Parts: sequence; structure tokens; C-alpha cells
Amino acid sequence: MVQDYVRPAEMVTLTLNTSPEGMPWPDLSYPDPSTFQDAIEVLKRYDLIDRVPKRILNRLELGMEKPEMETPKNFGNYEIKVVGLANQAKACEAALKKANKLGFNAAILGTHIEGEAKDVGIVMAGIAKEIYKKRRPFDLPCVLISGGETTVSIKEKHGSGGPNQEMSLSIGSKISGFKGIIAACIDTDGTDGPTGAAGGIVDSLTMERANQQNIDILEKLKLHDSATALLSLNDAIITGHTGTNVMDLRVILVDKLELKKV
Repeated sequence: MVQDYVRPAEMVTLTLNTSPEGMPWPDLSYPDPSTFQDAIEVLKRYDLIDRVPKRILNRLELGMEKPEMETPKNFGNYEIKVVGLANQAKACEAALKKANKLGFNAAILGTHIEGEAKDVGIVMAGIAKEIYKKRRPFDLPCVLISGGETTVSIKEKHGSGGPNQEMSLSIGSKISGFKGIIAACIDTDGTDGPTGAAGGIVDSLTMERANQQNIDILEKLKLHDSATALLSLNDAIITGHTGTNVMDLRVILVDKLELKKV
């Protein structure tokens, strides 16, 4: 057992929390109750047993035959110390601190915002426009910060993208003409969906620039093809793999600025 190799030293787990706000810190040194048999049952339940690569199925079947291949199921009374290095709240708080330092009225709208990316984008754009027009609930210049984990539900034919790219494109479709609203949405691990982009950045000229290039933003949203649109507009945020992950981070700047066409 793992604890037999560790004693008498203390076992410490240093971790990043990628769970929704309020969930306990994950413990990477914690016993794993799942089994190879459990994995086989999941594949059968979802009719995937004949679709997974043969080498994976062979590995699972071998694990069922050899109990010694299983992960530890308990550590007895051995205590493990968990130290959380960062989470979604800390990422948002760091962005807030930086925005305040730059002189903006900054606010964290929430650190566990979930939902369909396109719909959340529409809501975020609405809040930004209310501030732009009515100076409520914050005055200009303002920075809105939020985090969480949105989703994209694929039902039919679709293109390439991810929730952050789709949210940024959704925001862009709603802020045309509001010069000074700029939004950036990223996945903190540097990979948004199965793409090479971390997310996207949009502003009040996004729709106009897209029309000039014959890119139908609404159609791209319908087809979940946000990556193609953002790459064509040179508005994809590409960081490469960051080596960390605390879910998604969105930053929206609201100010009355005169943007120049590029």
C-alpha cells in the first residue's frame, strides 16, 4: 500500500481546484474506490464497448484479472494533508486586483457561473450594455470579471470551437455599436474545447469586421463553429498549454472609447 512506502513521513497533496465553487479541494493522494470493472460497466451502459480502442479495452480487462493493478482503495487511518494552491476564486480575485490597480471600477460577478455558453454570453453582454447606457450597477470605466464552467450542447452538425470561444462570439454578436465594450473569455489551461485556442476576444467592431469578410457570426454560433470565425478574424486567444487549470475566466471592459478599424 502507498502509506507503507510513505511512513513515517507526512503525505501532502499540492493541488489546483477545478471543481465548482463550494466543492471540497480534490485530493490526488486520496484512495480511489473505482475499479476496472466499473470502467467496463460504463462502456457497456453507454454502448461504447465496441467503439473504444482495443488497447484500452485490453488494459481494462487485464486489470480485472490482476487485482494488484488496482489503485489503492483505502489508506487506513493514515492522514493526508491537502494544500490548495489556487482555484477559480483566486484567479478572479487576481484579475480584480489588477483591474483596480489600473484604475477601473472592477467587480466579480460570480466565480461559479454555469450554463450554455451562448446564453451566458447574451446575459453578460446585456449587463455590459446596461452599464454603458445607464451607469448601473457600476460607473465607467468598469471591468466585469467572472469565472466558472460553461458548456456547449452539440446536437447536430457542428464545426470547431469551445465554450469560451462560443461565449466570446455570442457577446460580440450583441455589442455591435457599443464602442468601448471589449470582452475576453479564456480557458485557463490554454485549450478551449478540442482546439488550439484558449478562447477569444471581441469588441463593438467584431460584427462589422465579420460582415466585411462574409463571415456570418449568427450562423457560426448556430453551427458551434466559433473557432473558425475567431481565427478568421484574428481574434482567437492562443497561449499554448499553460500547465494549470482553474476553469474559465471572463473579463469584460466597459468604457466609452473610440475604436479604430483595423
